[in-house]
Amino acid sequence: MKPSRLAFLAILGLAAGCARVNTTTTLRSDGSFTRKIVYTVTKNTMGTQGGSDSQQKSKPEDFFKLPVAGPGVSVTRGDSPTGLTVTVTREIAAGADRLDDLTLLDDAGKPLATSSVAVRKLADGKIEYVETLHTLKPGKDVDQMVAPDLRARVKKILPAELQKTDVIDETTKAVMVNIAHALVGPPDPLLFSMLTSTDAALRKLNAAVYAANVKTFKETLAGITEEQARMMARGLANAFNQDILNPSSPASPGGPGGSDTNAMTPLFFSVSFPGRVVETDGIEDPVQGDVYWSLLPAALDLGDVKLRLVVQP
Repeated sequence: MKPSRLAFLAILGLAAGCARVNTTTTLRSDGSFTRKIVYTVTKNTMGTQGGSDSQQKSKPEDFFKLPVAGPGVSVTRGDSPTGLTVTVTREIAAGADRLDDLTLLDDAGKPLATSSVAVRKLADGKIEYVETLHTLKPGKDVDQMVAPDLRARVKKILPAELQKTDVIDETTKAVMVNIAHALVGPPDPLLFSMLTSTDAALRKLNAAVYAANVKTFKETLAGITEEQARMMARGLANAFNQDILNPSSPASPGGPGGSDTNAMTPLFFSVSFPGRVVETDGIEDPVQGDVYWSLLPAALDLGDVKLRLVVQP
């Protein structure tokens, strides 16, 4: 990897080390749930972010809009040698309206991105959890983020009868979205793995994009069989290398609103539940027995992100 790219990733790593969010949602069989968010700012990296104003960013409320304690809302603070935390716990009744919860602030202290969570009991008794993350800043146009020559590669792998301008363009955009989510999540961002194990991370990146592309091709291209989708995805396999991490490349993630500190804040969401998983786009943890997602707000450059889980109590 070229030094300039390594330096770029190191800067992103520092940015992600200062503040982070860990969200735990515990579902109950009647559709009610407990929601706990831990906001953390680490002391050893305080002052490394935000340019000339970074010295003032030293506590969780500098990075996040924090809820106020009240009925059904508990707020506690912690102070350890390594960081400051604010833990917010909410009890939400079954059938409640959507909960607007997490709010990230930009460097000017204005809302950068938000999340809302909705839990409902379906007619067949299953429970559905949907978390929606939304950027409040203008995002990037997917066309501007398309990696060099990606459109030509997509055109090459499409069957002749599908090589139409609109199909090529839409498929290229979908593939670019898959690349972006493999880099910055959800469900698991691989961007920072490039710092410690570039070759292995690139393998994982290509595997994640391959799986996502197979699903995309099957869902969006009329008449495509499973085997055709796999062949097409293999045609793009290993097409993504270290060039995609070049800061000057349009494919490089920049985060909502450009260079805002919180654009690279790690967000972690986990959901525990009584029962079994029916459907999810998250990662099932066989040890903890829950489902989780991890992402960077840079993922919102390409639009809202939804995390979904359906369980059978």
